[in-house]
Amino acid sequence: MKVIIVGGVAAGASAATRLRRQMEEATILLVERGPEVSFANCGLPYYLGGVITERENLLVTTPERLRERFQLDVRTRTQVESIDRVQKTVSMRNLATQEVYSESYDRLILATGAAPIRPPIPGLELNSVFALRSMQDSDSTGKLCPARARRWWWERDSSAWKWSRICVAKTSR
Repeated sequence: MKVIIVGGVAAGASAATRLRRQMEEATILLVERGPEVSFANCGLPYYLGGVITERENLLVTTPERLRERFQLDVRTRTQVESIDRVQKTVSMRNLATQEVYSESYDRLILATGAAPIRPPIPGLELNSVFALRSMQDSDSTGKLCPARARRWWWERDSSAWKWSRICVAKTSR
């Protein structure tokens, strides 16, 4: 049996490792658009705020570890372009080479996560407003919590609250 899992991080990586434990003989392909397949997204505000100082401390596991320990076929920087449910194929693009190819599957798991909701608030389009969902988001915004920093952060859980607490703690020292 061949299983394709679209999406890594918490849901996809957990599904892949659990599936491996239950189906030792299955071929499992984990496809992730970003470079990291599993990281502690709840730690992103602490990394940006300097509480977690090393980026590597956010990594839960790496593609190499998943390959070695669970015999998973892990493809990072790969974007799913389309799914043909009748033919049971997934068309994907290697983002490094732009090569497009198809893979067949017996079972398909979609674990892609979500995009942040951006409510109609004036100023939301400003360059100082960011969505914090991935390690790439934290890399592109840098460590933006200097004294008197004023930024709005939107995310799908309590990360904005964590971020504001860190900024308040840093600016009140």
